[in-house]
Amino acid sequence: MGFLTKLLSNSVFMAFLALALGYLFGRISFGGLKFGTSGVLIVALILGSFGMQIPSVLGSIGLVMFLGCVGLSAGPSFVTNIKANFWGFIATTLAILLSAGVTIAMAVKIFNLPIDLSLGVMAGALTCTASLTSTLEIVGSDSAAGVGYALAYVFGIISIVLFVQIIPKLFKANVEE
Repeated sequence: MGFLTKLLSNSVFMAFLALALGYLFGRISFGGLKFGTSGVLIVALILGSFGMQIPSVLGSIGLVMFLGCVGLSAGPSFVTNIKANFWGFIATTLAILLSAGVTIAMAVKIFNLPIDLSLGVMAGALTCTASLTSTLEIVGSDSAAGVGYALAYVFGIISIVLFVQIIPKLFKANVEE
């Protein structure tokens, strides 16, 4: 029993356990919907609510690996897509950022939310991990930005899952084409 207690108190072991459980959770189909890699974040949120913490260096390594994987998966067609739809991407990006910025500014002003929490919510709602990283560098890693990000990220991912997986099914669209 002492070995199990020692193992469960090891933060590195718990981080990899969270990764494994999150990966498995992401592969489970809920009525045809899968959370994919977001399953790791959902499991991490659940474990974090029970007080699990990981060393900050491990979190930084995980973040860099995540962003690297996103870049690699987007890489082959990224430049081609940007060239073909450049101004459309610019206009869409500006519209999203402007509406998100105005919404967060209103939330800070009307509801007196702390700015670090609000910036974390914006990063999470936009599912933009790079934005969270920039926010944490400015306001500090011990701020409420991470909490705001985690809470909003779940809803952002659910929205993406609904949009990408359910909407095409409703309209009988073939996403592969």
